[in-house]
Amino acid sequence: MTRHILKLRRLFVIGFSIALSGCTPIFRPYETVAEKPFDLSRLMSDLRFLSSDLLEGREAGTRGEKIASLYLAGQLQRAGIQPFAYDGDSDSLTYFQKFEATKVTVLGSSVVAIYDSAARSEKIYTYGDYFANFHNFLFECHTAGQFVFAGYGITAPEFGYDDYKNLDVNDKIVLVFDGEPESDDEKFFYGPIPSSYHSALFYKRHRARELGAKALFVLGNETIQEKWSELVGYFKASRIEFSTPDLMAADSTRIPFYYASELFFRTILKNSPVSYDSLRQLIVLKKNLPAFTVEQSSARINVMVDYTRTEAQNVVGVIAGNDPVLKNEYVALGSHYDHLGVSGGEIHNGADDDASGTVTVLEIARAIARSKTNKRSVLVVFHSGEEKGLLGSEYMTDEDTRRPFELSQIVCQLNFDMVGRESADSIYVIGSDKLSSELKKLNEETNKELGLFTFDYFFDDPFDPNRYYYRSDHYNYARWNIPIVFFFDGMTEDYHKPGDDFEKINFKKIEKISKLGFHLTLKVANLNHRLRLDYANE
Repeated sequence: MTRHILKLRRLFVIGFSIALSGCTPIFRPYETVAEKPFDLSRLMSDLRFLSSDLLEGREAGTRGEKIASLYLAGQLQRAGIQPFAYDGDSDSLTYFQKFEATKVTVLGSSVVAIYDSAARSEKIYTYGDYFANFHNFLFECHTAGQFVFAGYGITAPEFGYDDYKNLDVNDKIVLVFDGEPESDDEKFFYGPIPSSYHSALFYKRHRARELGAKALFVLGNETIQEKWSELVGYFKASRIEFSTPDLMAADSTRIPFYYASELFFRTILKNSPVSYDSLRQLIVLKKNLPAFTVEQSSARINVMVDYTRTEAQNVVGVIAGNDPVLKNEYVALGSHYDHLGVSGGEIHNGADDDASGTVTVLEIARAIARSKTNKRSVLVVFHSGEEKGLLGSEYMTDEDTRRPFELSQIVCQLNFDMVGRESADSIYVIGSDKLSSELKKLNEETNKELGLFTFDYFFDDPFDPNRYYYRSDHYNYARWNIPIVFFFDGMTEDYHKPGDDFEKINFKKIEKISKLGFHLTLKVANLNHRLRLDYANE
């Protein structure tokens, strides 16, 4: 549905008061934690508030995010859960782990002008409509040059493959296709599914930069092309990035890179030695792509970017363990409470993504605080900036040098990201045995004892193109050899759309995943040993 932003100034004052108080007469007051754990009406009350228009979509660095963080901190305090982040340079503890970020806005005058020397004509393509960057490190670009087509943009000596062989790209603008060569031979780029690191965009960008390219355009894969018209609003919207402006300029180590639409590629390749359609046919036939200079096409790129410093914050609490030794170790519970904010005049409320996981973690934390039976301490983290590239969890694991604990003290991390849609009787479980098969076993035992879900491990397939294991906050913990479990309900038609609303949430499912999370947390917290690691990242 469409939300009118003009109403929000008036509603903001109401929402701010709600957040400060931790409760509101608009949303039903509930009993104390000691009286009623896993209270369905309380879950509904929390989620109704967090996914309401009052919070303007909870985008990181905005007032909606701040209101949500105040609400969550108030609920932790109400449950007797202590703050567990340092307040700036002081030694006092707070619920708010703040981190600097940058609001990045591509100006509407950003264009690529493509010149066709054969027709002596120039066509203008605007940012967002025909080319865009939706990764971090988006910086200004003012350059010009001739186009070269470099296949997939890959040099892979281990496979005897080089798209850049005999191709001069120095001071040129490089065009490449997404992915990597397809083959029926599993020893050649591991077969038909792009899975080697050569298919990653960062590798393509790095290789083009090594060879002296001025800029890189990647033809987005079929999914991106199909969804391009839906993504235009996202491309043009401001975004929050972890980088600071002084780190976001093109230099000798970085070149501008963009995804491009099919029309953009067709225009450039119109007068090339091999047509766009012929190149696509070669891919279908699993043939090698040629590389060539596009003699009659050149471009002027002018991308202008505005940078504004901003601040986002994780919300962090701790439930102390009752064992004098084990209390110095932590079971971490996590979700992300940020979402996409406002785009195209519509609020993206993110009821499932990830208000559902946020209220789940909040309810689990309340129940554990009430039980007082955890030997290990329980770390409660509501991350911000997940939608901007896992920024809050990255700050927690990589950047905060003043944490009141060490990462080595965390024995596992349970992540709840989108757990409120689809069947109440099944849930996707991702990554539970990536590092520790013991954690997977404990999760299955707990679920069997409670009789809650059918677990679906479909997305654990290493060849699954969605790569969900790498797309939520648990991943930043796993990089540090912390075993994780990621609970997930799958994608729906409302993913990252304004339709992700409160009315579509399956609260029975949230109630069940809260119970599972509570019992699994206590099971791990009360082990007489640390979880055994089967694998470790280098």
